[in-house]
Amino acid sequence: MEDQAVRPQDFEARRLAHDLLQSVVIVQSILAATRLSPPDADRLDSNLAIIATEAHHMAQLCQHHIDGPRHRLPIDVVQVVQGVVARVGAVYPGALEVEIEEDPPTSLVGDTLDWERSLLNLLENACRAAGDDGKVSVRCFHTESSLHLVVGDSGPGFGEAPAGRSSLGMLAVSKLADDHGGHIELRRGELGGAQLSIVVPLHR
Repeated sequence: MEDQAVRPQDFEARRLAHDLLQSVVIVQSILAATRLSPPDADRLDSNLAIIATEAHHMAQLCQHHIDGPRHRLPIDVVQVVQGVVARVGAVYPGALEVEIEEDPPTSLVGDTLDWERSLLNLLENACRAAGDDGKVSVRCFHTESSLHLVVGDSGPGFGEAPAGRSSLGMLAVSKLADDHGGHIELRRGELGGAQLSIVVPLHR
């Protein structure tokens, strides 16, 4: 892919713009829905909370870009998955199924924001492929030796859905897996469309 030929600093700048746009799209969707159908007080509070979350996330992205690489710290995988799913679920009209292992691994160390960005990229791609009336699934589990984060959709299959900005996002996901000594797996999933997994080793 042509993105692999760009300089690291150019890639990071394009990735920042790509990820900021994801938050912008969420905020725009919430604002459009609010204008279309004025919400009650509870719904308005919920919409404002979503906008506040996205504003905080955009600030984190910008600060991360300014500061550069950060110290690797323990990652709460369950919190990452639940947080990203909640953000996507707030604007995706299709079905979003989540299955998280009750006993998550505690030995995964890295950058929480990088994991959030990568999972958001996978979910954005899956939702676009599945369409507004489709289905997307997210699974998080671990074996004795590795963590598996799996995203599947009911779309037409990898490479057949609208491309959008998926190329840049997938490069970032692949880089995340590489940084952890892991890999990504792509196959046709149970929902009929593409299924992509991030698999990284656990060091116990």
